[in-house]
Amino acid sequence: MSGKLFRYLGSLILVIIVAVIASGTAQPITAPGVITSPGVYELTADARGITDMYGIRIEASDVVLDGQGHFIGGDQRDRSIGIYVNKFGGSITNVTIKNLKLEDWNNGVSYQYVKGKEGDTNEISNLDILDCPTGIHIEYSDVVSITDNLIRDCSKAINIEQTSSKVTVDKNILKNNGIGVIIMKTSDITLHDNTINTCDVYGVQVIDSSGFTITRNGISDNKYAALQVENTVNSVITDNNFSKTTTGPVVVIGNGVIGAKIYNNYFGSLINISVDDISSDITWNSTLEVGVNILGGPYKGGNYWGSAPGLSGFSDTVPDEDGYGIGDKPYEINSYNIDYLPLTNTDKNYPAPEPEEEFTAESEEEMVTDVNITTGEEPVADEILEIPDDGTGQPEQIQGNETTDEAVNTTTKSPQSAPVISVQNELKVEEPVISDQGLEIFKVMDENGTADTKSSTENGTPVAVPPAKNGYLFFSGLTPGNQVILTTSTLQDVVLDSVMTSGLSVPVPADLPLYTSWKVMDENETVANGTIDRYPAEDETVVIIVSVPQPAPSAIPDNSTVPDFYEPSDISGIVNNTTLEVILPELSYPSEMKTTDKAGESPIVIENMSDNSGHRYTIIAYAGHGGAIFPEGMVEVMAGGDITFIITPYENHKIDYLLVDGSNVSVSSEYQFVNITKDHTIIAGFA
Repeated sequence: MSGKLFRYLGSLILVIIVAVIASGTAQPITAPGVITSPGVYELTADARGITDMYGIRIEASDVVLDGQGHFIGGDQRDRSIGIYVNKFGGSITNVTIKNLKLEDWNNGVSYQYVKGKEGDTNEISNLDILDCPTGIHIEYSDVVSITDNLIRDCSKAINIEQTSSKVTVDKNILKNNGIGVIIMKTSDITLHDNTINTCDVYGVQVIDSSGFTITRNGISDNKYAALQVENTVNSVITDNNFSKTTTGPVVVIGNGVIGAKIYNNYFGSLINISVDDISSDITWNSTLEVGVNILGGPYKGGNYWGSAPGLSGFSDTVPDEDGYGIGDKPYEINSYNIDYLPLTNTDKNYPAPEPEEEFTAESEEEMVTDVNITTGEEPVADEILEIPDDGTGQPEQIQGNETTDEAVNTTTKSPQSAPVISVQNELKVEEPVISDQGLEIFKVMDENGTADTKSSTENGTPVAVPPAKNGYLFFSGLTPGNQVILTTSTLQDVVLDSVMTSGLSVPVPADLPLYTSWKVMDENETVANGTIDRYPAEDETVVIIVSVPQPAPSAIPDNSTVPDFYEPSDISGIVNNTTLEVILPELSYPSEMKTTDKAGESPIVIENMSDNSGHRYTIIAYAGHGGAIFPEGMVEVMAGGDITFIITPYENHKIDYLLVDGSNVSVSSEYQFVNITKDHTIIAGFA
């Protein structure tokens, strides 16, 4: 009996040992293939030109796919995915993909419903992804790490969206893509130590998200913004290098960003920053503290505000009398956004301590005074503060405390380790006016408070002047072919291009009533006119509803008089030429590069043989000033058909927004309608 028991136990132990050995042994796999059980899998050969929808599908948790450096290539099929991680009808976790080359897939790697929790390992690492519309796509997934990947020549290198959270993007190289990283409708996404260069649009774009953190990234040489952040909450943006944007600001903050900490960053472009007036609670400097800053200086505070290579920016010219690497004047982005401790280079011999070094006050004499640094009012009191002189250890008296209506804490740990910073009131630049010669004239207060007038040229040499700020006049209710003519205060007529649609947006100098009246021409006949009773301020749009005789119904579609993005409430109560101050998308329609149908011509028709009903739906496509959309105008598509619109900005412009059926969607150079079952409207705006 005992012998049988021992034999039984021996067999059981052998089975367990074999199972353990088997579980630790990598299983070979080739593409195309499907993984439905946990385990370690190794790709054994290259696979090119795969015509299946997926290269490898992973439908199980606890899977490691090691590509062993092999290559998996698709045939550029729409919706195809190189490595697809998703269990239909459920969720999975602990899935790692590594050591693999992917090319010619619609998505190189896609994680969907990978619902990890803290402690799980969902990792995408050491991949080389080339020539895919989307390199890595994360959707409805949590706790994912994207590390040490090289992604090139993709429309979107990394796309994280749809309630994904706790995704880390670390040590990746992204270059020659349309957008480096796009983050939309997510929470707790972190980017650090990435290199993102030479993107056709943005380096990083963040939309409708919360808890976004970006640190220690190098983002440069992109056509438009290195970083664009819209409608996000509680962002942290520190220790980054944002440099050399070809067009526009290197960082764009807008559309209601709330609660952001932006400090110790290097801004190095011709235009460094753009912040709208509805974003709030943004901090541009930390409390002054000992630590190596982005320039290698000994103290952390605000940001370095440079310029394009070979030019000087604010931080290159701001005074720094004590030589501690903190400018003596604040950097004012606008009246709501001020960096009170801008960084500057210092050539004095102050060694930079390690960032983690702590200082403690040992006596009452070593306690540090808080300094209130603000602008806008005359100081009401001067307080004599003492700091050590250079190298002597003897105190030196300086003027320290300027009191105004807002205080910024620059408390430091010890007078032996950090200076007391004296910041003077920054001089205000008045709004530009227009001279008789058409030059912009700016009045600037000099150091003595005297107004100094400079034109945009001085002794024949161009002088850098701030960009003019615009408002907008939006004409609605036009007919394709109409021309709008604006009359200036000097009774000069400015004739605009013929419109292609029912709306026209005209940028005008803000707060300067340069234009006083308007008229609408149709074949050299005035069909409507009026005065500009409400002139727009900066970034305001004044809408002028005009009544123009409409052509026969066959010339334009019934729903083209007012674009789809107008709600009835937008125009209720407006009669004839009454103006109403509202904010609308900027839309205008230049004559160049247009493909829209003319009055009386047939619309573009996209045939699709998969539907035999013969029913057609209409898509109306508009392009704003500064770019084109193709196809454009009234496009008819067979029921059930697909169509892709190509959005192209003109030189020195970028795609600013994309409205589909009146709603904002992610900005992209392409937008596809799939399985069309109703009419649509698509509107592209440019900046």
